[in-house]
Amino acid sequence: MTKHTHAIMNYRDQEKFLQGSRIWGVAVCMVFLAAAAGTRLAVGGRWRTSQDIVFSLAAVAISVLMYYTPDYLHLSVNEEKKRRWEINIRWRIAAAVLLFGLLLAPANSGRIFAVVIVALLSALNWLAWKKIPPQKLAVFFWSTDLFLLFLSLIRADRGAAAIILLLLAAAAHLAVVRREADHLRWAGIAFLSGLLIVAFATAPFSRSALLAGAVLLLAAATGTAWLVYRAREQNAKNVVAAMAELAAFTGYPAGRIQQLWATSNQQLASNWQAASISPQDGERMAAWYAQNSELYLFAISGYNLEYKRIRSNLKVIRLARGRCLDY
Repeated sequence: MTKHTHAIMNYRDQEKFLQGSRIWGVAVCMVFLAAAAGTRLAVGGRWRTSQDIVFSLAAVAISVLMYYTPDYLHLSVNEEKKRRWEINIRWRIAAAVLLFGLLLAPANSGRIFAVVIVALLSALNWLAWKKIPPQKLAVFFWSTDLFLLFLSLIRADRGAAAIILLLLAAAAHLAVVRREADHLRWAGIAFLSGLLIVAFATAPFSRSALLAGAVLLLAAATGTAWLVYRAREQNAKNVVAAMAELAAFTGYPAGRIQQLWATSNQQLASNWQAASISPQDGERMAAWYAQNSELYLFAISGYNLEYKRIRSNLKVIRLARGRCLDY
């Protein structure tokens, strides 16, 4: 009989980490929301009701993004995940900016300006997806974000300027959360360069507005950096454990294992389409699964290292009270 090894994940360790993530995530979000409230008070002045509503909704949405995204993106071995996620989230941001820009604009000229900004944002996002090399994407997105935010401030009153400060904080979060090894450096880059936008946005107001905007930006950049650091440390532990067992079972070096984690799902899909097997053809179906079993080994192993899968498995374990069949 052939002896098989089975990759086992320490779910007590995962649960402990996720409990810590909830605590730290809530703490970071509370600091950010407090900074947002401080910015609202420091900017002061008379706002339209619609601006107060949009400012509040945006602050809550950004805090939720900060809470969820670091673990979602960094508990993973999928190298393309961050790029695809950022492109998709930017399409949603463009849609939100268009909707709220049209609602907040007091005149048609303001609505036209909002449409122009959204058109630029969409064009840049398309360019990032189709033309910009992945290694240059961080600099491209951050520099174009600063440009669009600066452009948006040209027609901004007090309420609009405060909302743009929130969007700057969101851009800083994206700049840091997408990073791999140098997220701390990018937190510093986002904060220092973002201060130019803060200074320009708050120039017509008091010094307290400048300070509040700087604190808001700092909370977004450093809070994200800390949550990303925690997630990357946990992911590194998970990857080392999984890779050691896969190496012992297959004899493959680390580079080969990483390559198979990255490509096994696509290879399986391609092989399945090429085979064109009828669901009623049991013999060919069994042969296909036997031929592709190694790809499944790595696809499932990579899948089990994903944030959503870890949370799902923890729910199953709790539901089964610790007694469940894994296969």
